[in-house]
Amino acid sequence: PRVGDTVTVEARVQGAPALAGVALRLLFDTTRLRVVETTPGVLIDRSGFFTPTVLLANSVNNSAGLIAYDGVRAAPYPAGDGTLFRVTFETRQQGSASIAWQTADTALITPDGLRLPLDLGDAAVEILPAATCRDLVRNGAFEDDSAWQYSGFPPWRWCGVPHNPTCAAWLGDYEGEASDDVLWQQVLLPPDAVAATLRFRLHVDNHGVPDVNDHLMVQVRDAGGSLLETLYTVSGAGPEGAEDPWTWSPDLDMTNYAGQTVRVTFRAVCNNVNRTGFYLDDVSLTVCRTGNWHSGNSLFLPLVVR
Repeated sequence: PRVGDTVTVEARVQGAPALAGVALRLLFDTTRLRVVETTPGVLIDRSGFFTPTVLLANSVNNSAGLIAYDGVRAAPYPAGDGTLFRVTFETRQQGSASIAWQTADTALITPDGLRLPLDLGDAAVEILPAATCRDLVRNGAFEDDSAWQYSGFPPWRWCGVPHNPTCAAWLGDYEGEASDDVLWQQVLLPPDAVAATLRFRLHVDNHGVPDVNDHLMVQVRDAGGSLLETLYTVSGAGPEGAEDPWTWSPDLDMTNYAGQTVRVTFRAVCNNVNRTGFYLDDVSLTVCRTGNWHSGNSLFLPLVVR
């Protein structure tokens, strides 16, 4: 897990004879771990193998790093293997976080009141640095013609039906003309990227005549323009089978391209039978990485005329 993730830990018993009571004390690293609710209002999930008739202790102390869970039950007594309780930790800091039984105060008790001999297993959670995220697409709202490259019939921007705030990209929509419009932007995904998600808003204008032979393809191409993958395709019938309002695309995963320079490409291929316009807006490529994002820093060396 990374800083900010959650980890569920189960206390499991193996090979228990008839079990009438438990006294469990679990210690944890408060610097790196904090117990959070497993389900709303529940810090210690007691569902499972042993359900106490009388609950004697059921507490979490995040300051002291101590979980206390005691209970007894009447017959029938469970035996064998199973989960005694579950807790969910939130990871707080990078490093190795210990989780260990407090040996002197941990016991499993038989119906005769005997404490069972135990081999107690401890654990450690290796916590990785938190990932930080940034949008790598420039000018994703198409408010000017910067950052994007285009080939096809001009113009490729339209400021009449944008989603946000004034302009959008506009591909296809030629009357009586077959077209192949390509809009792309080159990005470098950092090698330590752990997630990369492409998302955009789409409006399909088929002028009331759906044409399944007109297509918008969302592609990943290498720096030379060769096709690597088609992430998503929508036809002139629109995502919902008719002329659509502005809708969000699915989240398109580009994590596999970490460490590569690629072109985020929108390609609209339309025939000359019916008109289909594909409008794009709010394009983003949100990339999360474990390393630091470095922005450009400027250093000035003055030359002062005396």
